[in-house]
Amino acid sequence: MSKYFYKNYMPSFVAFFKAIVLLLCIGVSFNVSSSWAQANLSQVGTGKRVALVIGNSDYANTSRLVNPVNDAEDIATALKGFGFEVIILKNGTRRQMSEKLSEFKQKIETAGAALVYYAGHGAQISGTNYLLPIDASTSTEAAIIDESISLNRVLDELEGGRGRVNIVMLDACRNNPITGKFRSATRGLAAPSSQPKGTVVVYATDPGNTAEDGVGRNGTFTTGLLKAFKGKDLSLDGVLTTASEEVERASGNKQTPYVNGPKPIQKQFFFAGNLTVNPGEVQLESEFWSSIKSSSDIADFEAYLKQYPKGNFKVLAENAIKRLKLAAANSNNMNNANPNVALENNTAAINNTNGVTTTPNINRVSNNKPAIRYSPGQVFQDCESCPNMVAIAPGSYLRGSPSTEANRKESEGPVQKVSILYPIAVAQKEISVEEFAYFVKTTGYKTESDKDGQGCSVWSGKEYIYKKEHNWKNPNFVQAPTHPVVCVSWNDANEYAYWLSKVSGGEPYRLLSEAEWEYVARAGTQTRYFWGDGKDNSVTCKYANSFDSTAIKTIPGLGQYTGAYCNDAYPYTSPGGSYRPNSFGLYDMHGNVAEWVQDIWHENYIGSPTNGRAWLEGGDRQRHVQRDGPYGNAPNDIRAAYRLGGFTTGRSETIGFRVARNL
Repeated sequence: MSKYFYKNYMPSFVAFFKAIVLLLCIGVSFNVSSSWAQANLSQVGTGKRVALVIGNSDYANTSRLVNPVNDAEDIATALKGFGFEVIILKNGTRRQMSEKLSEFKQKIETAGAALVYYAGHGAQISGTNYLLPIDASTSTEAAIIDESISLNRVLDELEGGRGRVNIVMLDACRNNPITGKFRSATRGLAAPSSQPKGTVVVYATDPGNTAEDGVGRNGTFTTGLLKAFKGKDLSLDGVLTTASEEVERASGNKQTPYVNGPKPIQKQFFFAGNLTVNPGEVQLESEFWSSIKSSSDIADFEAYLKQYPKGNFKVLAENAIKRLKLAAANSNNMNNANPNVALENNTAAINNTNGVTTTPNINRVSNNKPAIRYSPGQVFQDCESCPNMVAIAPGSYLRGSPSTEANRKESEGPVQKVSILYPIAVAQKEISVEEFAYFVKTTGYKTESDKDGQGCSVWSGKEYIYKKEHNWKNPNFVQAPTHPVVCVSWNDANEYAYWLSKVSGGEPYRLLSEAEWEYVARAGTQTRYFWGDGKDNSVTCKYANSFDSTAIKTIPGLGQYTGAYCNDAYPYTSPGGSYRPNSFGLYDMHGNVAEWVQDIWHENYIGSPTNGRAWLEGGDRQRHVQRDGPYGNAPNDIRAAYRLGGFTTGRSETIGFRVARNL
């Protein structure tokens, strides 16, 4: 979870990082373990099947539930009929639930399918789901966290099975025992922000609504599920469709189950009958093909064939390779005939697609000025007051996060292949306080905070509010000259880049495009962070300044929250370069401060450019994109794909920027 999560920066800033306690309705999670991509896919889901079934009714510290023990007994019977070895626990304490999870983990090491079913109370606190044992206290948020079983732990126990299908079913929305106790408690379950690879998530009802407990032996959703288990179509899709129809009928259409996840997976896992499935791999192959099908790079199609030699798009890939080879053989390469003209034309095209539109009179490099070439990774300065820049080679990557990435946001898709076909230079670090101060001193520039007199948005201990006494010189916490400048708007950042273009002798400085930003942040990787998927966030403090134990202890109003399990000694911003760089030699691409980029804010990537240029058409023209989560975000919200939009004139103590230029 994040220390605080911001969406917009505007004078009427609203409170946004409060503990959210929601009733956890029904969730069904179909998860393919982390090594599914290497599995023998023809055998996935077959062989030994193991299930852990838990039903909790007799709660000591909150309202008793009528049906969960019955639900667990009936689901266990049904699963045994499908060939599952079942471990059942009724009215489990935290210790008993933990012990059964450990036993279950041992039994599934050689299984082809593993299933967890839970019925009982559940709660969601600030983005983390908890299953409540019968002895759990619900007096405080901290008590629920300490005395319950995190759903993350359940999913962690299911990791690691080669080719195994993992299914998690949660029926936990009978009533809300904690609504009204805490400041942010509410009815229903929020839509999932992320789910594991190859996952189908199902709620008993729409997000924000409460499911019925049922009038008979079982809960309304479990009643539908049990009937579906007796149907003709025993694929996951067939079972969920039948169960949904039953729930709608029984509730008079007041309750409609919510399903989110790849349709191919739903159709290819069978509780009985056809047991041959391709979970996860179907989705990944489709995403791979979608990202390259319009490519002009032969290597992309060769990579597909290497990964999927018998794939669904094999013939199309082979034809694409033939077509591209023929086109290359027949083309006149004008670059070879007159390389100087080609270089001039390419540079012009790059400038046209990537220039900053708000300052059209940027002085470009003179035609008489000799070109200076830098090797990838080389660090240089264009002038004494210019920031250190790192040369970055052209390349391609998959932008965004797949639907299976943990903690994914809807705005991070769909996944697209983006090709940066030109070299650029990117600031080695975020622009510092001393670098921005020199710009202000030299030019007399007044920032947005100075112009409108409203100051900067800062954390009050309860919420974010604008305070006129705060600005880039006084952002509500102490900064050294080498810390990244904050409390600057998108307009302020562009003015600094324009000034650099002049003092550097005409080099075209600008903000990065969003596509460029993610390319250099990933630095050749496709994981959640450049150092990996971050399953052990205790190492986060080696690589990024995010919300951690230092911030928890220091920042007012946040002591009850959790972040990275480490201590980096910086509760707010940290000096640029305090953490390990990525393989491109860039610092703080994760954490420290959020960074303005050129692009206008769009809700997703549908229709976005894939050539590296900024997306300056359509969208919400009052807002621009911010990339990276700041020091106040927990590790989940400093991922490489993480993005959000901020008002163009908005400024916050969490937002800064870095610059780029073409080479």
